[in-house]
Amino acid sequence: MLGAEVFFDISSFDHKEIFRENSAVWESLTLLKEYMMDQRFLPLPEDIVSGVPLSQPIVVAGNEFIPAAGFTLEIGSVTKGGLRIYRNGEIIEGASLIMAGAVLTGNRIRIGRGALIETG
Repeated sequence: MLGAEVFFDISSFDHKEIFRENSAVWESLTLLKEYMMDQRFLPLPEDIVSGVPLSQPIVVAGNEFIPAAGFTLEIGSVTKGGLRIYRNGEIIEGASLIMAGAVLTGNRIRIGRGALIETG
């Protein structure tokens, strides 16, 4: 069975309950819409306009959206927790990265810890 644990390290994933034990990872997609309706979403900053490509990469740390200039990035296997973002030599635990050119659409966006959002 190709469960979530084959593809991801979900031990510290905030939403691991969406992956059912002894089920194929893709079966969770049928639960996603209902699950997402129950989630809390933070508003995007005013300088991120829905539907417009980002002009620069953005680091998401906690509830902050910060231009990535000045950060050091280490991109390993993102699905296995390999994304590491540093500021002044210190790792920013759980930080995520949105690459320049990515387009965020709508007002119900939630960016998980350690996510890498690329263009396309």
